[in-house]
Amino acid sequence: MLKAIIVDDEYMTRKGLLEYIDWKAAAIQVVGEATDGIEGIELAERVKPDLAICDVRMPRLDGIQMAKEIRKKLPNCSVIFLSGYSDTEYLKSAIKLKATDYIEKPFNLTEFQELIVKTAQAIRVDRQRRVEEQRRTIKLQKGMLYFKNSIVSLTRRFFIV
Repeated sequence: MLKAIIVDDEYMTRKGLLEYIDWKAAAIQVVGEATDGIEGIELAERVKPDLAICDVRMPRLDGIQMAKEIRKKLPNCSVIFLSGYSDTEYLKSAIKLKATDYIEKPFNLTEFQELIVKTAQAIRVDRQRRVEEQRRTIKLQKGMLYFKNSIVSLTRRFFIV
């Protein structure tokens, strides 16, 4: 099961997402919530989420800065930004961070549900790709070691006779 956190200074948004989104349909467990970016970073460090859903504008530390800090420690954590504002600078920052999506409030719950399911699937595909990549790297390293040992063995035969 994937883990998600919700970071938003609006109580109703956090509770609405918890209550009205079918997290089980996406095989996601919401493992925590926070009210600002600083709490969000602390929460992410503690629970290591696969997905962070966060407001863009929050007190103390905004969602963009929070996501940058989370990505430093958890580079594979996907981020979905929520915003009650049409701010192109925040949108540009979200694009630079390679956010999964940027949604303006109020949003349609059905569309958000679809996004959560789609995002969960993308996270799983990416995770599987990384596992396969690690397997190939290990296999390549073993092959290189075998090749190196073979060359050393052949070299010894030709020069230590």
